[in-house]
Order: sequence, then C-alpha cells, then structure tokens
Amino acid sequence: MISTKASTAGLHLPTSRPIQALHVEQEKTARSNFQRRELFLITLAVVIVAASLPSIRGAITEFGTLGAIMAAFNISAIVWAAYYLALNSIIASNAVGSPTRLDWTLCIASISICFLPIGGTAWLLMFAIGIFLVLTSNGLREWSNAGWVFMAITVPEFWGRRIFNFFSDFILEIDAKFVSALTQTERMGNVVEMPGGGGALIIGAPCSSMANVSLAVLCWVLFSRYRVHRWSYWNIFWCLLTAISIMLINVIRITIIGYYPQYYIFLHDGGGVVVFSWLSAAAAVGISLIGVRHVNSRQN
Repeated sequence: MISTKASTAGLHLPTSRPIQALHVEQEKTARSNFQRRELFLITLAVVIVAASLPSIRGAITEFGTLGAIMAAFNISAIVWAAYYLALNSIIASNAVGSPTRLDWTLCIASISICFLPIGGTAWLLMFAIGIFLVLTSNGLREWSNAGWVFMAITVPEFWGRRIFNFFSDFILEIDAKFVSALTQTERMGNVVEMPGGGGALIIGAPCSSMANVSLAVLCWVLFSRYRVHRWSYWNIFWCLLTAISIMLINVIRITIIGYYPQYYIFLHDGGGVVVFSWLSAAAAVGISLIGVRHVNSRQN
C-alpha cells in the first residue's frame, strides 16, 4: 500500500500561491509587451487628428467631400508627406523597449489635452513631443528624424501664422515689391497699382507668401534629414533657394490676377488656388531633390 504522503513527495503544487499574484504577473507581462514606439504612435495619431480636424472640416464645408480630397483638405501635400515619413521612422526604429514612467505621463497628458476645446493646443503638443523624441533618441537616427520633422511641421501650420501676425506689414510689403517689379506699376505699402491703371491690388494675409516660405523650410527639413549624409552650410543655401522659388510662384499668381482681373475668383478662391498649391509643392520637392544631390556630391 502506497501512502498519500509518499505519493506526493517531491511534487511542488502551487496550492499556497495567491491567485492575485498570478494576475499581477500577467498584467506586468502584458505591459512589457507594449512597446515604446507603439505608445508614441498612438499618441501622435491622436495629436495629428486633433490638429488637422479644423482644416478637414473647413475644406469639406467649402468644397464638398470630393473637392476637399482634391484640395488635400486644405493641408499641403508636403505636410501629409511629412506625417507619413515621421510616423514611418518611428515604426522602423529599434526603440522597442518598454515605455518609461515619463513616456506614459507625457503621452497620457497629451491625449487628454487634445480633447480640450482650446485652439492651437494640438500643435503645441506636437512641437513638445518632437523635442522629447529628439532628446530621448539615444542615438537612434529614426527617432531623432521623427522628432525634427514633427517640430518642422508646426512651422507652416502654427508658428508661421503667429509670426505673420507680428510682422504682417513687413511681409506683405515684400510681396507687394515683387508684384510691383513684375507688373512695372507703382506701389504704396501693400497696395499695388494694376497694369493699365484699372484699379489696385491689395495684398492681404490670404495672399501672403509666408505660408509658402514656411512650407519650403519643412520640405528641406524632410530632404535634409532623410537624404543628406551629414550637415553642410550648403543646406542653408538650398533651403533659401527653395523658399524663394515657391514665394515667386505665389507672386506670379498675384501678378496674373493683376493682368487678368476677370479670373480673380478662380485664382484667389477657386480651383486656381489648388493648382498653384500643387505647383508650389512640386517646385519645393524638385528643388530640394536637386539640392540634396548637390550637397551629397560635394561631401563625397
């Protein structure tokens, strides 16, 4: 006869282990499987939606759904490309460790703040997260690139408009000087006489080249972060050249309005704006691509 004591000798049954301890261990395992990049991807997706939603709603109201899609929801194609590249950098990075307490605090606070009805908050959050990504990159180029790109996106979408509010008179006068030079007409401040003396062009905020210049900066940041081997002073030259080129495209649009005022609505508020917007994006990308090749060729 085999005794019960003998039959259980050498066995280690978990009868004395609390069930709560098993749940805690499972929770820790699940939490450790949640990677740092996943946390920031979710957070940035929420921030991007919160920042872009006003433009998307406005575009649908103005152009309808199909027209809004063709107009890229009143958001430059360069900005959409920047979103894609920055998020893809985070996905491709090796930052697969578990989020730190500071990561959780920043991301949870950012998502919560996005739901507050305060204008411009999402752009400030995007800028702050960009700085955080750069400072915590720990040598990961993909992580650093994403941070710089997200900071650069806020230039045309947020900071550029605030800068314009402070220096609007100066910026509009620059646009007016270019238009006056092309039309060979008189100028006073931001008012330019139309060719033939049929009236005057008043260059206001919607016609400013400030948005185009800030988009040029963003475009060059994209190319320099992802295509240039290392920093060079030529970066500044090509960034300025890109900015000047798309500023001139906007000036040409205003000049055409001066010569052909009958197309004012089309060129100022209608489909002409979309055409010139895509033309500016193409020019910025083309010149940036040429600049990247030039910079890299000098470094080889």
